[in-house]
Amino acid sequence: MNCILCGSPDTYLIETLSAEKLVIDWRTIYRVDIARELAGQQEVSLHRCRSCDLYFFCPILVGSGELYANLETFDWYYMARKWEYEVALEDLREGERLLEAGCGRGDFIELARAGKTIDATGLELNPRAAEFAQQLSRPVYLQSIAEAAAAQPGSFDAVCSFQVLEHVEDPRKFIGNCVELLKPRGRLLLSVPNNDGFLRFAKNDLLNQPPHHVTRWSKRVFESISALFPLEL
Repeated sequence: MNCILCGSPDTYLIETLSAEKLVIDWRTIYRVDIARELAGQQEVSLHRCRSCDLYFFCPILVGSGELYANLETFDWYYMARKWEYEVALEDLREGERLLEAGCGRGDFIELARAGKTIDATGLELNPRAAEFAQQLSRPVYLQSIAEAAAAQPGSFDAVCSFQVLEHVEDPRKFIGNCVELLKPRGRLLLSVPNNDGFLRFAKNDLLNQPPHHVTRWSKRVFESISALFPLEL
């Protein structure tokens, strides 16, 4: 099985998860029915790439808008402030044009516009989250990163995405679209859960499994990205 990021065939199986158990656990812990999300699969398997260190599930079963609408009812799901927001702001300059992919309710968009007068806009695929942002007059649009890249190539000084990459079906295409949106010497700011951190001990964390997370990332994965894209780390 080839890696979905670097394309290397040098991958191996880590473990196999029972779809039936995933459904039961989600109903028990979150009171959310994910049966339809699993598309009739009996099991999903976790693989690791020896070349770039990406962990990825197969088949790739990304969550629907309905799943995220259900998770949105938990007050901890869309946090208005995250530590990575402050870190990202240090890499941004006054007056720059910024796009956030997967911006949720637009909290970082609001922070960037108010704190450093950055021309920030956001993209979101969860209709409820986008509508919430729009009701607050935040410039958030129901559009995919691929659609934005096709419409506005080379238009942004910076593109950012916080805790989104681990959810997407095709991470290589997602990063490629982000790069297409950047001006020359633009900056791409990404944050993901660290698979080398405490998560490696949380073997049964449902939110780190399909249909929520479909990939797992480490520092080594990001170090490999410069070989795949015209990026300097």
